Amino acid sequence: MSEPSTPVDTPALPGIESVYAALELPAEAALNQRVPKKLFLEQLAAQSGTTAADKKLVREDLEEFRWLASLKPVSTGLAAYADDIREYTEIAVLAIVTRAENQFASRIERLAQLIHRAVPYPVLLFIETPNSLTFSLAHKRKPLNVEAGKPVLEEMRSVCLRGESASSRLVADLLRQLGLTGLTLPVRDMFHAYGGWMNLLVAFDSALWLQRLGSYTELRPLDSPDQADRHRAAQAELDGLAREEATLRSRVAVERQLARRVEWNLALKHLLARRTELLSVLLA
Repeated sequence: MSEPSTPVDTPALPGIESVYAALELPAEAALNQRVPKKLFLEQLAAQSGTTAADKKLVREDLEEFRWLASLKPVSTGLAAYADDIREYTEIAVLAIVTRAENQFASRIERLAQLIHRAVPYPVLLFIETPNSLTFSLAHKRKPLNVEAGKPVLEEMRSVCLRGESASSRLVADLLRQLGLTGLTLPVRDMFHAYGGWMNLLVAFDSALWLQRLGSYTELRPLDSPDQADRHRAAQAELDGLAREEATLRSRVAVERQLARRVEWNLALKHLLARRTELLSVLLA
């Protein structure tokens, strides 16, 4: 989906302005244009893998779709990036408002996936409901089948900036570090700028884990791609351990056989020890 050509002069979306301002984007990049829902649905229909349920979700949930900004070399001074795996010549900044009655996290996550898939550029995406604000990014790569022509999602990461699961302290830390000129990793082109924002979300998720388990200090930026990859791997394993822990605890709670209870408590002990090791990775 290409950027819209007709500007619409309306106020910025409420609840998004402060995060958008924290990005510190050049004024020349601003668009603030409305994207018609019909245009988005047509784009989805042309995508392989789009289901009837996906179209229904968009029709029911999508209230407003705005293209806030377009980051290009001419407006940012950042070089375009291309190699055998990916091509980042532009970054789109988009904002979605969803209907009040449909606020389930799974629906928001699926809507984010659909938007990232539909737009050929890497996207900085805001999804707002009356009670929440989600910030979502997704790395993309070229398709293995050149004839397919559509970029493939490689990694998607979404964080809650307002809502029940949000941490006001963490969000404040994130906003202080979100500015384009203040990203920790060297920002010399579109890919590395986008990667800098993505790594900030990785750091944000690491801080969430530490906060949840009582080890939180502050959101600390990641200093290298290798460190970011270690955090990604640790977070993925922690997610799996959390599911396994819930299963073990439910089994222990109802098990009457002593031998089984001992077995599962021992497994739980090993699991918690491994979790401590992973938290040390996030603290490094």
